[in-house]
Amino acid sequence: MKVQFNEINAAKTKLDSAIVFFVGDDKKLSPLAQTINKQAGGLLAKALTTGKFTGKRGQVVTLVAPQGVKANYILLAGTGAAKTLDARALENIGGGLVSHLNAARTATATVFYEAGKGAVSAGEGAARIGHGVRLRSYRFDKYFTKKTADEKPTLNSVTVALAGAKAAEKPFAELEKLAEGIFFTRDLVSEPANIIDPETLAEQCKTLSKLGVEVSVLGEEEMYELGFGALLGVGQGSVKESQLVVMRWNGLGKGSKIPPVAFVGKGVTFDTGGISIKPAGGMEEMKWDMGGAGT
Repeated sequence: MKVQFNEINAAKTKLDSAIVFFVGDDKKLSPLAQTINKQAGGLLAKALTTGKFTGKRGQVVTLVAPQGVKANYILLAGTGAAKTLDARALENIGGGLVSHLNAARTATATVFYEAGKGAVSAGEGAARIGHGVRLRSYRFDKYFTKKTADEKPTLNSVTVALAGAKAAEKPFAELEKLAEGIFFTRDLVSEPANIIDPETLAEQCKTLSKLGVEVSVLGEEEMYELGFGALLGVGQGSVKESQLVVMRWNGLGKGSKIPPVAFVGKGVTFDTGGISIKPAGGMEEMKWDMGGAGT
C-alpha cells in the first residue's frame, strides 16, 4: 500500500476516485467539504441530517459522487470530539477507512485532514492516519490459489492531504520502520508450522543482524552441555532440532545509566502437548504458540 502526503489547496486539489472528509460530533463540514458539498448539490449536508450518522468515531457514510464532482465516491468519516483525537485514535480511523474503500472497489483515495484542535500536531496526526492505513492493508494471501478478483482488495494508494504536508513525512518515515517490523512479525506467525519450525525461525532471527542486532544460535549439543533439560524435553518428540536464540541490541552505548532490558520466552512453533485429547477443529491455531516469540 502506497501512502503519501500532499498539500490541501481547494483550487488545485486533484480529486481522486474516492475522497474522504472527517466529520466530528458537531456534524459540521470542513471548509473544503463545504466546497464539495456545493458542487454536489448539498448531498453531503443532506447525509448529515438524514440516517443515523452522528459523527461518532468509527461511523462512515459512503456516497456515490454526483456529476460535477471529479470523484466516484465521497466518504464521510466520523471522528467524535476533536479533543479526543490522539495518535491511537487517528491510527484506528485510518485503518477503519481501508475496509470501506475496498468495499467501494476503489484503487486510490485522498483523505482530507483539515486538522482542528486535536491532541497531536497536524503533521503527527496525518502520519498516524497513514500508519493506520498501512497496518490495515496487511494481508497474508500467499497460499490462496482460488481467490477471485472480487475477493481481492482494490485499494493500492492513499494520499493524506493537509496544510503543511512536509510536517507529516518525518514522523511517518519513523512509523514505517515500525510497520515493517509488525509485518515481519505477522508473516512469522501466519506461516504454517511446516514452514516455520525451530530451525527456520532461528534463521529468520539471523536476518535482524543487518539492523545491528547481534544474533547467536545454540543447537541441541550446546544446550545439553549447558544443562537446558527442560527446553530439550519439550522438543525431544520432534525430528527438528530445538534451538535457543540470543539476540542483543546494544543501542544505548557505554556509560548509559539505563539498566539493560531482557525478554525471555518460548517459541513453540507447534504445540503438540496433549494432542491426543485436542479436537481436530482449530488444530491449525496451535502454530500461534510462537506469537510471543515472533513479536
